[in-house]
Amino acid sequence: MRWAFLSDAIALYPVYALLFADHGLSDAQISGLFTLWVVVGLAAEIPTGVLADLLPRRIILACGNLLAGTAFAIWVLVPGTAGFALGFVCWGIGESLFSGAFDSLLYDGLDHLGTGSGYTRVLGRAEAASLLGQVPAGLAASPLFAIGGYVLVGGASVAVCLAAAATALTLPEPPRPPDRTGFAATLRDGIGEVTAFGALRSSALVVAAVLGLEAIEEYDGLLAHEWGVPTTWVPLAIVWLPLAGAAGAEEAETSTITVIHGIPGNDIGLNNALSVDVEVNGACALTGFVYQEISPRLELRAGTYDIAVKLSDGNCGGPTAIDAPGVAVPGGINATIIAHLDGDG
Repeated sequence: MRWAFLSDAIALYPVYALLFADHGLSDAQISGLFTLWVVVGLAAEIPTGVLADLLPRRIILACGNLLAGTAFAIWVLVPGTAGFALGFVCWGIGESLFSGAFDSLLYDGLDHLGTGSGYTRVLGRAEAASLLGQVPAGLAASPLFAIGGYVLVGGASVAVCLAAAATALTLPEPPRPPDRTGFAATLRDGIGEVTAFGALRSSALVVAAVLGLEAIEEYDGLLAHEWGVPTTWVPLAIVWLPLAGAAGAEEAETSTITVIHGIPGNDIGLNNALSVDVEVNGACALTGFVYQEISPRLELRAGTYDIAVKLSDGNCGGPTAIDAPGVAVPGGINATIIAHLDGDG
């Protein structure tokens, strides 16, 4: 989480488009730079993914942070169209290094610990952490700009990138069997799979479209400035946007579960109401739950749950009727669980 937080705690984010505009670039030229960024990132996805399969992923992540820091340094030290374009090339490659390496490192690490089912939950938290990192960075950007302009804001951003790279090198990484295929052969196989299978081609187009849409948020600083917000105050004016994004990432981890009691007690020789208590991970979630009753909505975060249905004593202390350990609940769904008897009772 610390690496994800630092990787996006970049004070330059809210104002770098204004840096371009202040050095004479038109809206069309700035849009062209954003397009270059997206195209470079897409073109680098497969080769950087191959590198993530061949090299330690924490090194790949650290290199991504260093490339991002290089981009920000170029922007503030060599401002101009060529410098801005070179910076976007560096940043685009750096972002592509992040994309597959972090997800793979996270999944393999959790799987190594036997907790792979929690991948969605932990990934959602990491995404929220990266967005939350933009909040203190945005709050710091205004005084930094007031004191030292774009150079100081850029310098602080480079320092954070160096800290993120150092943090990446400390991330635990489970051992992997050596890949003897080689870079060229693996790259050739990857490109061949994407071009040969229609589903993969469609997925690549979807990824391109999503990246293009994400670039829209890069105009936030320009829009705020056009609405009359001084450059110094632009970061504070738009700092709420990553907060909203972090809230959305956290919400995506949570699922809404409704339970329906569909077992009549008469069918198993008990009182027809068959009052039960439901225990989730050792905590009482429902008590006095009777036949044909529909539970209130339960909010559960993505993860694995041990569920026990017990004959009711009002405190989940009765004998266990149904024991269901390790029930996986994905994130971001609305689901209904119905307890009922099958044809054999």
